[in-house]
Amino acid sequence: MRVTMASQATVENFSQGTDQDGRIEHRRCVACGGSTCRPRLTFKTRSVTECSGCGLQWQVPQPSNDELAEIYGTYYFLGSEDTESKTRKLQIKEATSQLYLDMIKAYRGNLGGSLLEVGSGQGEFLLEALRRGYEVTGVEYSATACSMARNSLRTLDPSAESSLVVQGEVETADLKPSSFDLCVMNDVIEHVRDPQKTIARIRSLLKPGGTIFIATPSLDSWSARLMGKLWMEYKDEHLFFFGNSSLSKLLEGNGFGKVTLRPGYKILTLEYVAQHFEKFPVPGFSKLVCGAVGMLPTSVSRRPVKIVASGVIGMATAI
Repeated sequence: MRVTMASQATVENFSQGTDQDGRIEHRRCVACGGSTCRPRLTFKTRSVTECSGCGLQWQVPQPSNDELAEIYGTYYFLGSEDTESKTRKLQIKEATSQLYLDMIKAYRGNLGGSLLEVGSGQGEFLLEALRRGYEVTGVEYSATACSMARNSLRTLDPSAESSLVVQGEVETADLKPSSFDLCVMNDVIEHVRDPQKTIARIRSLLKPGGTIFIATPSLDSWSARLMGKLWMEYKDEHLFFFGNSSLSKLLEGNGFGKVTLRPGYKILTLEYVAQHFEKFPVPGFSKLVCGAVGMLPTSVSRRPVKIVASGVIGMATAI
């Protein structure tokens, strides 16, 4: 069963509930609308359910708001906060933004236009898009990140208005329907409470013929297949886990066509990869990766390289 935009309101009435502690439980697949699902695995103390139809996986129940607030606390981000470390992280974020913008150009042509980034963080991607001539708008939940993004955009365009970065969530943000040519979600869709509602909202904000770009961890990646239930993307804050089929169905069911899926390349350093495995320990793998990288000279471990490990890139056109 495919959930279309027209049928979504009907499905919502019985697609989710709450457990005894008030935490959200999705009882129906938010990607294909299927109601046949099965327990798939447990990581840490969290249970994951899988849709028998499209293979989408999700946490049941989802972490509470208080749990997520603790997860996203002061020490969520990787690496040291010294100036040199921040500079290296900024460089790989900028390089990955350039890579993604090149992918978008190859998909839709050198069209430019109005760009919305959902989960714009500190504005690295928005800044690169602005450099390429896009009219940019960001939506970001963190007030601190919003302020940093606004300051970053003003370094390139001193006249940039603070309204270019909106604090809040895209589902409720004061944005005009059918006003964007492109919407970008970089490592965001796996974090949202209800991807169905989020994608439906984005479709309403895009002009006909507009493009959506999604980067997210993938169950079809080589790392997921190799590591199984030890996969590093099984994190407390990741509420949903997509594969190629489930991501395609989510997009097609919400008014998108020309779905294109590509391996989720990023520009990273081996040092950054090791920091990830240190921050999110995986039995056996973390010790092996950190030990191997620690033996390398810094000129090698800090060299930016194009890597595909756990992600997928999805692009589609609003129809």
